[in-house]
Amino acid sequence: MLDAATHIAAGGDIVWITLDSLRHDVAVAAHAAGQTPNLAALLGPDGWQRRHSPGSFTLPAHQAFLTGFLPDPPGAFRPPRMFAGSFAGAVGVRPGTFVFEEPSLPGALAARGYRTACFGGVGFFSGRGAFGRIIPDLFGEWYWSPATGPQSSISTAALADTVCAWYADLATDRPVFALINVATTHTPTHLHLPDARRDTVASQAAALAYSDQELGRVLAALRRPTLLVICSDHGDCFGEDGYHGHGVAHPHVWTVPYWEGILP
Repeated sequence: MLDAATHIAAGGDIVWITLDSLRHDVAVAAHAAGQTPNLAALLGPDGWQRRHSPGSFTLPAHQAFLTGFLPDPPGAFRPPRMFAGSFAGAVGVRPGTFVFEEPSLPGALAARGYRTACFGGVGFFSGRGAFGRIIPDLFGEWYWSPATGPQSSISTAALADTVCAWYADLATDRPVFALINVATTHTPTHLHLPDARRDTVASQAAALAYSDQELGRVLAALRRPTLLVICSDHGDCFGEDGYHGHGVAHPHVWTVPYWEGILP
């Protein structure tokens, strides 16, 4: 567990990139095949960690993340937590845990002088309708367009354009917390595999490889020091055991890739 409390007290940036719906096995195979060189430069030889998500689809997973419940190592009993809202019965708090009284992590960081923003991605970030505003309303700023949504074949490029322009415009040393939701790995991923007609493990891998090309620009734009988390919010089923999609209790849905580190 990283020492988030010290990092925040020092005014360091925090960036959280969620690769929406990305399965752990797809991420691991793409890493081993050399299809994600920009992510590999961060992951190193150990690659992705295997973790369990607290949610089976985007909204509950991100609501859990943004109250301090990150994906946990499988089998871990009360693992140490990087962030934790303060409430009776809270577990996993250790030295280095950032503990807050506010109802959300973005709100807690804003109260400590952070500029907070979310970018992308799937419909729960769109600001459209009540459910499309739940996550964006937690942040001081939010940026979404159809071009950054899952139906766009250029979604990660459009997302990277938006994030890089935002970083280029930062006028002060005020610390930032940015949540970046990559919609490209969410269905329909067959947009990224020539001649594909349905979503498969192979089409999600192709979507991830395309996203990696564009995420290189995002990673290069980040200021230092940055506490960086990259993970999936949940996985997807492509017919295994008769299941398709997510929102179900299946190992391919709750097992997610995860990485954390501080960019020096």
